[in-house]
Amino acid sequence: MKNSNQAFGYYSPKGVSKIIYLLAKAGLGFGSIKKIYARILTKVNRDNPLDIIYHNLKFRLYPHNNTIESKMIVSSKLREGKELDVISGFIGHGGTFLDIGANVGYYSLMAASLGADKILAIEPNPIVLNRLKANIKFNKYEKKIKVFEIGVGEKKDILELRVSHKDMGGSTILNNNLNSDKIKIDIMPLEDLLRKEGIDKVNVLKIDIEGFEDRALFPYFEKLEKKFYPELILMEDSSQKEWQRNILEWLLANGYNILSRTRGNVLIAINK
Repeated sequence: MKNSNQAFGYYSPKGVSKIIYLLAKAGLGFGSIKKIYARILTKVNRDNPLDIIYHNLKFRLYPHNNTIESKMIVSSKLREGKELDVISGFIGHGGTFLDIGANVGYYSLMAASLGADKILAIEPNPIVLNRLKANIKFNKYEKKIKVFEIGVGEKKDILELRVSHKDMGGSTILNNNLNSDKIKIDIMPLEDLLRKEGIDKVNVLKIDIEGFEDRALFPYFEKLEKKFYPELILMEDSSQKEWQRNILEWLLANGYNILSRTRGNVLIAINK
């Protein structure tokens, strides 16, 4: 892969990649056509990233090995726009946003642009972590977004992360059948991290960690006073089969209500 330290714009879409990008921006990126665009991009742009402006934010994207990065280029719709609309109501006038499983920073950067004062972005995969850091720098959000190269779990530990080179966002601690590289990552309880950062309460907690959500959240919530519960939680819940205990059911039984559901996420808010 070529040097990714170039200034933003160095990898602006050219040729076929530019045509696909412009077609998607023009509204021609829906349904099955997106899959065609994605396949073409993977073939013609395997070695280089693409620098794009996405809803007024700068992203350097690597569409050949990360689904979210590919979809941001080939889709005409704002990615997870319904989720962002709900989130904006909780951080539009400031607040703390916790992004567990930040990937390349989509939600962290969107939260910063929507008005959050402080963002904690947690991402243990060093490959996408470097992309996250670059995207933060391009948008000059270094003072708003703090990055942590860790995983969140029940206790301090070192675990194996299986890094998927087909879809970086699908990297997982749990799937032993995934054909991937294995790396060691540091695990820290969420309670320890927030205490270290001097944070009593976050306004919005977003979590997407491929079935490890229960291990990350139960140790935190079971010790937490309700007055410190996050006002809103955005949880990717399509990997419930990997949960040892159902964290969503527990949260709903302990003061949360479902505000909205989308294809892969559930948004729950604390009763006031």
